This record gives sequence, structure tokens and C-alpha cells, in this order.
Amino acid sequence: LKDFKNSIPELEERGITVLSPKIVHFIKDFGHEDADRPEHVVLNRLFKIDEDFFYPDGEHPVLRSMQSRKTTDLYYPIIYHLAYCREVFYLRDRYLNHLAKSEIHTSDFLQDWYYKHITGSYPIKEFDIHSLPRILTVWSVHPFTTGIQVHRQ
Repeated sequence: LKDFKNSIPELEERGITVLSPKIVHFIKDFGHEDADRPEHVVLNRLFKIDEDFFYPDGEHPVLRSMQSRKTTDLYYPIIYHLAYCREVFYLRDRYLNHLAKSEIHTSDFLQDWYYKHITGSYPIKEFDIHSLPRILTVWSVHPFTTGIQVHRQ
């Protein structure tokens, strides 16, 4: 962050008042990130407070200004978005619990299990979503109107 802080006077000299930092959207674990585009930035996330700035109502609002502002993308510091990998924190708790209490698994086995889960390298295979029991399809799949729909009687 020291390099970033030192770059602020140069950005101000160039008239840049709003920065859009790079963001990594983790998906499922720390070994996978959103790849729907080559680089993700969080629009207008860093700025010097000014009375002219405002956020419109709605989900994921983007900072706005009544006047034109010079902006730039920023590739350091990076923001790490963890919302779609919340299970890694649950897995940490499970790992620590099993490490303390397990009479079956060795600490080496548990460490390997934990690492593979939080990096997404644990061996998995595809599962046919159509073979889910009805109670799971009603709760988790059926409400969506796009994508896979599973209907059972």
C-alpha cells in the first residue's frame, strides 16, 4: 500500500480523482476466479471525498458525480472479493476441528484434504442434476426460470 500511497500526488497532478481498482472474484475456492472477462475492476471505488459525489439507489451502485471526472483503472492494490467462496471459511473450521479431534485421519491427510478443498483441486466428477430427489429440485433448481429446469411429479 505504500507504493499506492506514494502514487497519489502523481495521479492528482494528472487530474485523476476517481480510481477503479482491480478485483479478483473468487468462485467456490481460492483456486478459481471469475473468468467472464480478462480483467475485472470495481468501477469508481477509490476517490477523494467531494460533496459532488453520490451513489444512486439500487443494487451494486456505482459512484457518480454531477461534473465530469477523470478516472483510471488501477491494478494495485487488488481487492479480493470472497462472497462466492464462503465455504472456505467453513472448511477451515472443519479442518481445525478434525485436526483436534479426529481419531481416524492423520494430520498429513487432513492438511492435504483442506488444501485441495480451498484450492479447488480436490478430485470431483460431474453429477446428473436430473437425478436429484424431488425435495432438492423444488428447493434449489425449480425457482429459476432460465438454465436447467428439473420438473418432477
